[in-house]
Amino acid sequence: MRPAAANTSGIILAEADDDNGWSLELDAGRPILWLSTNVGWQGVFYPAALPAAQWTHLAAVYDNGAVRLFVNGVSSTPATVGATLRIAAGGLRIGGVPGYSYLGGAVDDVRISASVRYTANFAPPAILPAPDANTLAQWAFNEGSGQSVADASPNGRTGTLGASTATGADDPVWGAANR
Repeated sequence: MRPAAANTSGIILAEADDDNGWSLELDAGRPILWLSTNVGWQGVFYPAALPAAQWTHLAAVYDNGAVRLFVNGVSSTPATVGATLRIAAGGLRIGGVPGYSYLGGAVDDVRISASVRYTANFAPPAILPAPDANTLAQWAFNEGSGQSVADASPNGRTGTLGASTATGADDPVWGAANR
């Protein structure tokens, strides 16, 4: 992802309602993963803010109650949250959710996995590899226009960009990734 400005706040990815789900966000430039668990909503911050106008590889890992955030392959200290996730019934949103802050910046190459991909510091790939059996969804954002993004996994989870599929002021602005 690439924040447009320093100290940007907004939702990067969310599959949540007010009571259940998860949300990966920026809060004053710092990545935070919110999870609805058996002990309520729990937030885990990365200790540093992302640089403005620079592409940054961001990964969030949930592993049986332990959470880590990785920025450019460097792990945060693991944090413990509730062991049972409460999953939302709603769809995945990229870049914002109605009633909450929209992301000022760009998102590219997103993968959601059913397995833990990172347990220690790593070198981020320049481009995500092809989906595998543990890929729940993967989007390359190569469409260039519109409010949907195709899922490269066999699961067919088309992503919605902005608040809805209807044309609106919150529609994404497509451009070259410049990575």
